[in-house]
Amino acid sequence: MPLMRWLSVMLFSFLITACGGGGTIEKDGDKTSVYTLAVQGYSTSTGEKSNTVTSSNSLQILAQLKNNNNAVAGERITFSLSDGVGTLDPISGTAVTDSDGIARINITAGTIEGAGEVSATIIIDGGTYSDSFAFSASGDQDQVTEEAFTLTLQGYTETGTQLSNSVTNDAPLDIRATLKQGDTLITGQRITFSLIDSIGSLTPSSGTALTGSDGIAHILLTAGSVAGAGEITARFTFNGVTYSNTFAFTSAGDATGNGTISLALNIVDQSGAAFTDENPVSKDNKGIVTATLTQSGAPLVGELVRFVANFTGKITPELGTALTNENGQAKVTLSSGLLKGAGQVVASYTSKENVGITQTIGFISSGDDASVETAVANVDVKLLQGCNEGWDSNRNTVSLESTYLSSGCTEVNQFSSEELIDVLVKVTDTSSGDGFAGIISETTTDLGSLLPESGKALTDNFGLALLKLQPGANSGAGQITATSKSASNQKAFEIATADLTVTIDNGLYNQLDADGNIIEGEFIPLGAGATTVITVKIFDTSGNLVVSPLDVEFTSGCVQNNTSVMDTTTTSVSGVATATYRTDGCNAAQGDTVRANVLTGGTPVIATVNIPVSTAPIESIEFIDASEPVIALKGTGGQGRSETSEITFKLKDKIGKEVQSNRMDFRLSSTNGGISLSHSSVFTDAEGLARVQVNAGFVPMAVRVQACYIPEDQIPAEQTNNVTCWQDLYLECLKDEGERAPNTTCPTGDLSLVALDEQVTTVSDLVSISSGLPDGNSFTAGSAIINIEALDYIGDLNEISVYLADHFNNPVPDGTAVYLTTEGGAVGTLDGTAFNPQLECRTVDGACNAQWRGQNPKPFTDAKWGNQISSINPKTNNINCDLYFNTAAPCMAGILNAATFENGVPLGGRATVLVTAKGQESFIDINGNGRFDTNEYYSGYDLAEAFVDHNENGVYDGLAAIYNPITAEVEQDARFCQEGDANDPCSPENTNAGQFEENFDIDLNGMHTLADGKYNGLLCTEAATSPSPGDTFETLCTKDVVDVRESFEIIMSGSQVYSRFVVLKAELRNQFASRLAQIELDDEDNPILDGDGNTILTANAVQLGLDIDSCNSIYGVAGESATGLVVALEPTAQPDFCDLGTIDLTPSDNNELEALSFALYYSDRYNNPIPSGTAVAISTDNGKYSGSTGFAMLESAATAAHGIALSISREAEPNKSTSGFLSIVFTTPKEVETTAQLAIRDAG
Repeated sequence: MPLMRWLSVMLFSFLITACGGGGTIEKDGDKTSVYTLAVQGYSTSTGEKSNTVTSSNSLQILAQLKNNNNAVAGERITFSLSDGVGTLDPISGTAVTDSDGIARINITAGTIEGAGEVSATIIIDGGTYSDSFAFSASGDQDQVTEEAFTLTLQGYTETGTQLSNSVTNDAPLDIRATLKQGDTLITGQRITFSLIDSIGSLTPSSGTALTGSDGIAHILLTAGSVAGAGEITARFTFNGVTYSNTFAFTSAGDATGNGTISLALNIVDQSGAAFTDENPVSKDNKGIVTATLTQSGAPLVGELVRFVANFTGKITPELGTALTNENGQAKVTLSSGLLKGAGQVVASYTSKENVGITQTIGFISSGDDASVETAVANVDVKLLQGCNEGWDSNRNTVSLESTYLSSGCTEVNQFSSEELIDVLVKVTDTSSGDGFAGIISETTTDLGSLLPESGKALTDNFGLALLKLQPGANSGAGQITATSKSASNQKAFEIATADLTVTIDNGLYNQLDADGNIIEGEFIPLGAGATTVITVKIFDTSGNLVVSPLDVEFTSGCVQNNTSVMDTTTTSVSGVATATYRTDGCNAAQGDTVRANVLTGGTPVIATVNIPVSTAPIESIEFIDASEPVIALKGTGGQGRSETSEITFKLKDKIGKEVQSNRMDFRLSSTNGGISLSHSSVFTDAEGLARVQVNAGFVPMAVRVQACYIPEDQIPAEQTNNVTCWQDLYLECLKDEGERAPNTTCPTGDLSLVALDEQVTTVSDLVSISSGLPDGNSFTAGSAIINIEALDYIGDLNEISVYLADHFNNPVPDGTAVYLTTEGGAVGTLDGTAFNPQLECRTVDGACNAQWRGQNPKPFTDAKWGNQISSINPKTNNINCDLYFNTAAPCMAGILNAATFENGVPLGGRATVLVTAKGQESFIDINGNGRFDTNEYYSGYDLAEAFVDHNENGVYDGLAAIYNPITAEVEQDARFCQEGDANDPCSPENTNAGQFEENFDIDLNGMHTLADGKYNGLLCTEAATSPSPGDTFETLCTKDVVDVRESFEIIMSGSQVYSRFVVLKAELRNQFASRLAQIELDDEDNPILDGDGNTILTANAVQLGLDIDSCNSIYGVAGESATGLVVALEPTAQPDFCDLGTIDLTPSDNNELEALSFALYYSDRYNNPIPSGTAVAISTDNGKYSGSTGFAMLESAATAAHGIALSISREAEPNKSTSGFLSIVFTTPKEVETTAQLAIRDAG
């Protein structure tokens, strides 16, 4: 592709993607102008992004300049190289941005091999912007004889118009060095100037300058202090060759310091205005102090100027020094300082000849530079009386201190208790006399109260805070204290007692006579729970309502007895105080007398009023609780298992208050099986509570207690008569005694019925009567650690937790026995306590704990079973898990399992723990009677006899015969181990790993009995034991108990970790996609087509595809090992994966691999999970690894190997190492360490 066409495409891509690093500077104080400079390299041969330069493939460097994301054209960019790597073309290293803001320059390979860096720099609008781009160079550029450089040197007068070789203090020389290569002017190169002795002086003193666009570097030669003939030398070095020239001159040596050096001083604010009384220096209006230092009119650069503030003001930086810039200006910032008034800034400069110059300038300061936290405050307090309403509405604009006299206010220290006083607090800065705005003033008083109650107020713009002093029910002398910023002030005052008159009204309507006239002094009673408003009016001696707020206290007999509720204290507003009164069970026959005390600071003024009240009717019964929500069947109680439950109810009136000394009747929702109540009637106690006891019967069930209120006026006076709420009892008692239902209790006299529409009733929560036996679906068990490090050790304990509940999912009774067994290790209550029953544990709150201990037997760990990862399967004579580069490694998908596959082997090092308890099967209680009835059977709850499931397949595979109770047939005859017999079920060649399973023969028939198709448990009803016509079983349920159970696995994990690195073939195809897609091209780089017009893959691409499919190692040229190994591969058992060995990330024409994602699979020697808690640490000493640096192995009983996803890529920064390893270190809880390593190679 032609270069220009490629540049157009790449420019468009460059502008869209903004690739490459970028330097961005946003200048202080200018938020609208942001320059960015971004650099990127492209191959001149392919047009693609590249950072590699060789003699046959140079780089074109593109630097794009933008301002606020807009291209900047016509600006010169200077390029430079570091460390001598690469060569710029043109060597001037400069280029001008085009209309797209892009400057271009080429880099060739040069003569030095290694990593280099090109930097692009521009100085624009007073800011310097740069960016860099790293590359690698082959250093194989042919040595081409270049035309030599020439450097000429001349002196000109400072005006630049005349040649001269004479320099004086008043007439310095402009020394010009012109750099050419042939006839070409060379720009942007560094020229170094030096003097041969002490004659003359150079500015800048560094003696260096860059050649400009005219190829000329300028430096200023001044006279210095030594007269005579001198010489200046200019030097330029390129590729180790130095070019130089000299220029002779004469100097008058008449530089005398102060006589030719001048110092000017100026101060302005941020907008450039001078400081005045109206525009002082302040913390928000800082000054810019500029000292301009010149010598013979020329700016002195890099000279130190010292600044000092006198009397007030503060110089920043605090050191008070600054260096002059290219304009000879040194600048500092002036803030207001701590004192208000006039101040001075003194600027001084001392030359190298120790000659000093001083300038002084004055300014006006507000003195507000001290922070609010450190400034010292003064506090003043005024008490104001009679201020007009709204007098403070404009306080942030006009100071209240200047307007309070004209606003009706009078400053006082004596006033009456009914008056409201304004408190004016002023907080000022002692240094400036100005008020502190926006700070908190905190005020307290020892007499009366403040508004707001916190006493805190915020100062306004003039430092004034305003509060209210409310005398209230107080009199005498007091003191008010205002505090702000640790400064305080006090104001004494005196409150006089007010002379008041008080009236009170109960807020009730009057009673009316027969003619509808008001009856004075008689009121309609206040209903139960109803409210009224008590109103108190307070008058002064003139009969006017008192405006000042006064406290009024309210009380009454029913309020003190907690049977009425009333506001106890209120504050009057404009002479009126109100309190809300509500009855809350008050039954005072003469009404309730309310008393109001108006607090004046002297003797209280008292007023009283009577409130007649009415009694609330009975409204409801509230169920409170049942002492035992679950009780045991009669005769089955014991420790922690009560056969009784106390039920509590509360009788309430219409307003929710408890009602005492009233009768409540009770009955049960069911009395089946002998369940009963302790009483049928109870009177409520002082708290309105009535209690009755439920006594368990012989039938499991859930019952409720019904409660009913019996009105006092309906209770018969005659002892032989009675009253009831229960209509069915009433109807039974109307019958003749011989016709009544059994167990009906009637009075000897008459029984009356509380009318149904007048009854107040409720029911309790359910009280369950339960067998207390555990049921099947509530049984839960497990171990604290699943994969414990016990394969190579003995004696380690593992906690086992068991949880049981009954049919109602209530905890089983404490002391329920739980039994444990296992085929691996030992299990039981192994707590170190002597003589305890070790084969079982006993429940507390439905739970118990036991322990498993690591020891023999360790299931299927004998070598004859051929079940380790590197063992030979005795059934197939093949290795269980394919080797990983000739070393033992795990099976990714697991070892072929004998329990599932006929050709499998037993899984080693796995113990099954069986936990059982005597209990009953679960069932679906469709009718909710708590018992098993016909049609409530569910096969999922039906249990076969328990057994220890050695091979974890959920099926009994032991040698005992198997009996099916549903068909009454033996489904499998008993078998026996027959050593030497070809059909021996116990041999490695025939085993399914279940031959040693042992049955819990609960029916003692000598066989393993399958599920019997019926419910077995104490909740079986009599009806469900009687078969219906067509039933195939003798009974539908039995009251037999069964072994309810749970089993789980404990993995005896090995300490040695085995692993394999694998990579998906799809990942390899992705990473080598470009090589796999390579096609045959003709001499003009056009695709070669076959007879059907299709492109033809190269032989290398075809071979590479075959290598990936076959998991053959990948080389620089597919199939040719001499071209360098890229990825070491070998086939593995999983068809989508390859075993992965060495990875080489070294960039080359034959290696495009920059990154690779892969995985590490790991297990112990039986392909079991490694021990729980094993620490896994991941690191690399070569290449860039991305991913987790480590984790801890979790709980697992998996049969497949666990895996970690990993990835490696080329380093962003070289680490100087060409080979290393990605390392995964496994450290088990017993500190056994295993390391898996993958070799990583790169270019260093």
